[in-house]
This record gives sequence, C-alpha cells and structure tokens, in this order.
Amino acid sequence: MAKKGKRYQKALEVLGNVAMPVGLEKAIELVKQTATAKFD
Repeated sequence: MAKKGKRYQKALEVLGNVAMPVGLEKAIELVKQTATAKFD
C-alpha cells in the first residue's frame, strides 16, 4: 500500500470509525483543513 501522508490515513480512520455519509463529510472536511494548513 502506497503511503499517502498522515491526512490520508486520518481520513481513512474517520471513515473506518464512522461508516456513514456524515463520516465521509467529516473526513473530507478534515482533509480540506489539513491541506489548507499544509500539514502533512
């Protein structure tokens, strides 16, 4: 499995913990926030 960075792993973690559309939205929002902050 290719390494995608911490924010990718965190998004998968959120999706794994909350297997609902709301979880998907939260994961996307988290990735947007971390991408904006250039935190990887």
